[in-house]
Amino acid sequence: MNQTKQTYEPVLVPQIQKAASTLVDVTKLWASHGLNVGKQVLETSAKSLSMTAEVVDGFKQRVDGKTKR
Repeated sequence: MNQTKQTYEPVLVPQIQKAASTLVDVTKLWASHGLNVGKQVLETSAKSLSMTAEVVDGFKQRVDGKTKR
C-alpha cells in the first residue's frame, strides 16, 4: 500500500496544487466582484439618501415659512 501511494503521489501533487491555485484565483475574482457590487450599491444608496435629505430640507423650509411653493 505504501508503494502505491508513493507511485501516484508525484502525479497527483501537481494536479492538486493546480486545482488549489485555480480555486484561489476564482475565489479572488468572486470576492473582487462582490466588493465592487457592494461599493456600487453603497454609492447609489448614498446618492438616494442625499436627494431625500434635500427634499426633506425643502419641506422644512416650507414649514419654517422661508420658501413658497
